Amino acid sequence: SSAASDVYKRQPQVLANGYLPEVELANGSHCQLVNNPVQFDEEPAALARACEDGELVEAEQGRVTGSVPLLALQRWFFEADYPTPQRFNLPMLFEIPVGASGSAITQALADVAEHHDGLRLRYRAAEDGVEQFHDDGPLDISLEEVDLSGVAAGDRDSAMAAHAETLHEGLDLERGPLSKAAVLRAGGDGATMLLWVIHHLLVDVVSWRILIEDFH
Repeated sequence: SSAASDVYKRQPQVLANGYLPEVELANGSHCQLVNNPVQFDEEPAALARACEDGELVEAEQGRVTGSVPLLALQRWFFEADYPTPQRFNLPMLFEIPVGASGSAITQALADVAEHHDGLRLRYRAAEDGVEQFHDDGPLDISLEEVDLSGVAAGDRDSAMAAHAETLHEGLDLERGPLSKAAVLRAGGDGATMLLWVIHHLLVDVVSWRILIEDFH
């Protein structure tokens, strides 16, 4: 059968503000979309048809290491020379099951970070500007547990904003982490929320959807 009929999912890896152009087919093979311009928001079947004109390869699934060239938007960011570059973040707040344990949430975050190599990217000064590289050290998964059960319902938004501020301030472009999270427990009938902050150099609004899907 054709590649179009065999496709059942896409597995784009988050790499800064883009994706590695790869499509996984139902038979387990991978199509590397090389020199084949496609829109990566297309339906899986459309991506598969592009694969029919490309080369089927067995994709290596190990940890990505080493340096990665900066994208144009990333170069723009560093050339802008912001006074607090660690605060150029893209946070996400979403509800999680009330009974979710901190250890289970931490493990889910670790699994996502291990799967998406782009979340291990770091940035340091180099002779020609800024070098983007993968941190080869152990994963630094930071989860803060916040008990809001004693905070009046009308004051919880401001309390969450205060905790978000500490997450934003805790990112470090060179040493990491560039991703931090806090679980906010209202207690009683209140919701349990996960506030996840990632630097904008690593994610955009499209890749956030993939991360949240993988987290769940």
